[in-house]
Amino acid sequence: MTRTDVIAHEPLLDDRHYHHTLSEFWTETHALLVFLRHFGSTFAYDQADVLNQASAELQAANIRPVMIGAGTPRAAAYFRRVSNTQVPVLADPTLTIYRRLGLRQVSLASTTPRVLRRWLSSNHTRISLADKNHGRQLGGSFLIDTTGTVLAERRSTRPSEVADIAAIHRYLAISRTRSESAEHPAVSDRRVPRASGQRVV
Repeated sequence: MTRTDVIAHEPLLDDRHYHHTLSEFWTETHALLVFLRHFGSTFAYDQADVLNQASAELQAANIRPVMIGAGTPRAAAYFRRVSNTQVPVLADPTLTIYRRLGLRQVSLASTTPRVLRRWLSSNHTRISLADKNHGRQLGGSFLIDTTGTVLAERRSTRPSEVADIAAIHRYLAISRTRSESAEHPAVSDRRVPRASGQRVV
């Protein structure tokens, strides 16, 4: 499993140029970190649509989503406005967090026909916001509880891969199970008071 201490305190700028650290998103709630390819990717907009659709369910499950994109705060602002999302959007222009989490890059030679069709039909104003160094970047998603423990993680293996509704429902189920376990710990997890002079073996 991924160690969150390697990313917890890394400062990132949001779409309004405010600084954030990733750990603030899992201080009081579970966090769903969703990494986009880059802010010019048409699949990033697909991902925003999924999170917009699932916003009520995520809120009910006490999961706070945040999207992180390879790009600048300016590109993040454009992305957030056009995608019409209320999900926080952070920018990682140097790909520092991507590298620390082992998120992959894809060879342009391996791009599938589906990806090429989507690229040709996409809005090239959006694509122009992508830095040339971000074009090969792939995304991923990580569900993290309030202790900083990664409950589930998935790294994309192709450009079109996003955390779809089925994946969101899996994250919801994992989060609920973890929350119920925390509220009702097993007997072996409970601290049993020891009577004076009693030896516990």
